[in-house]
Amino acid sequence: MFPFIFLGASIGLGITAILVAPSLVAEAGRAARPLAKGAAKTAMLGCRRMQAAVATTVEGVSDLLAEARHEIETPQKAVADQGSAATRARAAAAAAAAARRAAANG
Repeated sequence: MFPFIFLGASIGLGITAILVAPSLVAEAGRAARPLAKGAAKTAMLGCRRMQAAVATTVEGVSDLLAEARHEIETPQKAVADQGSAATRARAAAAAAAAARRAAANG
């Protein structure tokens, strides 16, 4: 008789779980929604920051490559004669890069 009591109790608990589970799952879903939304917002903001950082890095590398290409293609004497012009060009490129970064970060 003793094992039958456990069997009856187990069946009763199983039936109760089947009847109550849908409402518990729905309630848990409603409670988890704000957490999921917060996680999604955090991930989106992180992606934006990462995009800005990558854009800044790419821009800096591109500027360096452009300067190196210019130095390779320009004869050394002309570079020495136009030192101040090269300085102005670098300053203008840096100002343009800063403006592009500011526009990208919006």
